[in-house]
Amino acid sequence: MTFHIFVKPAIHGLSGKPLPDDPQDILAYHRTLNVELNTDKDFYSLDERPEFARAIITYGQNIPIARITGNQRSSRLMSARDANALVLLPMKTEDKKQIKNMDIIKAILL
Repeated sequence: MTFHIFVKPAIHGLSGKPLPDDPQDILAYHRTLNVELNTDKDFYSLDERPEFARAIITYGQNIPIARITGNQRSSRLMSARDANALVLLPMKTEDKKQIKNMDIIKAILL
């Protein structure tokens, strides 16, 4: 996961490819997809910082559905086994402390 977030943009820049308008925007280096987040409950509590959660994307009727693969700790490698995407969970703010089930968010395909 670290490769996709940090190394891939560095290789992109070092290879002489033109930089995006905002070189620090991680989404500029990846193709993203709007997905519905299936939380298996009413909501998913956000963290104090943005997160890239491993997820499995399946294709439904209208928009792809992303389901987080379980515990996201770095030592929990089984949650990475079947992941085919990283969902981008925004940081918690005063106005938004959680994401509701089936809210639309962005995902990076792996």
